[in-house]
Amino acid sequence: MIGFAVGVVTGLLSGLGVGGGTLLMLWLTLFTEISLRSAQLLNLVYFLPTVSASVIFHIRNRLVDVQAFACAAMTGTAAGILGTLVSDRLQTASVRRIFGLLLIAMGSIQILKKRK
Repeated sequence: MIGFAVGVVTGLLSGLGVGGGTLLMLWLTLFTEISLRSAQLLNLVYFLPTVSASVIFHIRNRLVDVQAFACAAMTGTAAGILGTLVSDRLQTASVRRIFGLLLIAMGSIQILKKRK
């Protein structure tokens, strides 16, 4: 039941574009017995349908700059392949630290960012 609730919340957040996948990774790695590598795979498999549905709706509502989306998709795909190759060569503890540092950095930026 908790897994269902987490899926609903992270799906809604993914649809809003505010990091549902990151929260899913945190839940999987902190509150379940799932290994980091398995959590990464589950997060990717979860991400594909949720983001696909969101992108379709956003494109239909003309909220997406298609050229920017195409550029981001191409560079993101290349970076994802590179990240996977690097991740496969790192120990799980190192990947965990990198992920934690990224979360701290992004959270700090959001807290310190001046609002317009």
